[in-house]
This record gives sequence, structure tokens and C-alpha cells, in this order.
Amino acid sequence: MKILKSIMVLIGIVLICGGGLMAWRNAHPALTDAEQVQANLTAISQAAARHSSQGILNYLADGFSWNDHNRHDVASMLSGAMFELNEVRIDTSDVSVQVQGSTAISIGNYTLTVQQRQNDTPTIYSGKFRVEWEKQKGQWLATKASSEGQSPI
Repeated sequence: MKILKSIMVLIGIVLICGGGLMAWRNAHPALTDAEQVQANLTAISQAAARHSSQGILNYLADGFSWNDHNRHDVASMLSGAMFELNEVRIDTSDVSVQVQGSTAISIGNYTLTVQQRQNDTPTIYSGKFRVEWEKQKGQWLATKASSEGQSPI
């Protein structure tokens, strides 16, 4: 009798957990490819705010290039900038994402705010960006980026 009660409790717990998981999944559908690309842009901005160059690099494909810089150059610049700067904030606006199969392009405007020391006046750079993405092993990675406008580099 005790074993039967234990089995019934276990089945009840499994049903409750399974039902909860299905309800959560129904309320939180998977992101579309365009939403995933937008989420990656947001994650890159958040990584910059945390001074995490590795957090940014996680979204860049091995063959990534930005303007005339390869991924290795970008990694070096990021590690130096994250070490030197007290504040880094990247804001994007008017972003549009076009997905074509396993590739995507995001374009928009950026505002980059940097502050070298805590009491310094922040410097603000702005311009336009274009990022080309490729879906690799289920994850959208940036393969090429270009920017027009003001930049600290």
C-alpha cells in the first residue's frame, strides 16, 4: 500500500511538472530567426556594458571581419578597450533584420558611449551599422560588420 501511494505521488509530480512545462512553452514560443539576431545584438551590447570582450566574441564567427579588421584584430582591440574604459554602453535604434535562409543582415543606427575614468565626461560616438549573420550549428553568428560614422577606433 505504501509503495502504491509513493507511485501515485510520483506520477502526480510528473504530471504537474509536465503540465507546467507545456504551459510555459505555450506562453513562451521559440524566437523567430529575426528575433534571435536582434537578441544577439542586445547580448553584445550587454556584454560590452559588463566589460566582457569574450561575451562579445561569443557572437562572432571564426572568419568575422569588421571594416578592415579580422576577428583577431577585433579581439585585441576589445580586450584593450575593456581594460582601459570605465564605462562602455552601446545603444542601437531603427534596427531592421532581413533573414534569407541561413543568412541574415541587420542594419540600424548605433550610439556608443565611453568614459575613460569615473569622473571624466563621457564621449559619445554615433553612426550606422550593418552586420551580416550566418546560422552555424543552430546559433546566429556575425560574419561581417561595417560601420559608418564616429568611432573611437
